[in-house]
Amino acid sequence: MRTFATLVTTAVAAAALTAPALTFAGAAAVAAPVGQAEASAARTMQLSGLKLSKNKPGSHFGQAGVIVTAKSVKKKGKITFVVAGQPIKETKKLKRGKAKFQLPSTLAPGSYKVKAKVKGVGKAATKVVVYNSSLSLSANAVTISQSANCSTSDPVLTGQVLFKGSHPSEGYVDAYLNGDIKGGSQSPSFLTFDTVEGAGLFDFGVCDTLWSEVKELGVGVHNVQLLYTPDASYEDYIYSDFVAITVVA
Repeated sequence: MRTFATLVTTAVAAAALTAPALTFAGAAAVAAPVGQAEASAARTMQLSGLKLSKNKPGSHFGQAGVIVTAKSVKKKGKITFVVAGQPIKETKKLKRGKAKFQLPSTLAPGSYKVKAKVKGVGKAATKVVVYNSSLSLSANAVTISQSANCSTSDPVLTGQVLFKGSHPSEGYVDAYLNGDIKGGSQSPSFLTFDTVEGAGLFDFGVCDTLWSEVKELGVGVHNVQLLYTPDASYEDYIYSDFVAITVVA
């Protein structure tokens, strides 16, 4: 029976993918329910000369935020973005009738109403969801030996997945060298994977393929990132912080 070590909760954002900081002119934005009346008002505002679009419906807490793009009939000028009633502090300008900003990865889970306003044109609004997701690990650094017997020297790395507010009972956790996840399991940096079981649990145990693959990279420190995806399509996923694996002779 597998054992599950005490978890060290990790932020699920890689530095290369973290959204730029977004500051607000007043208090921090707080998620609030978006009701039917508000949704109707948002649709009405979209009929003006200003429209909003998103690169995806939502994002996962700690990962790159949703990019909201405004398209205006007015080609130049200032545009004001408001998130959950709080104007962003950064000044945005239209360029060829377009402007965009990315919500921060630190935005708390919830639903957020995003508005935009251009003087002389009108207003527009949309809704963005930040999912409560995380990939927690029992350790962020481990050491393995090339020469010692794997059954007595290899570590056990355990973890738990929280995906859109619940612990999944299926899916895959892939391991990638240096976090190069492009291409999924076809990536040259793909090392191995584990399947997720009840309560979102997974582990890489003694003599696991993960350790043997990293040992072949040679003595030194190798950074590995884990990625959870609910199915083989890789249409949606979350990722962990890097795990520093030190290989000794």
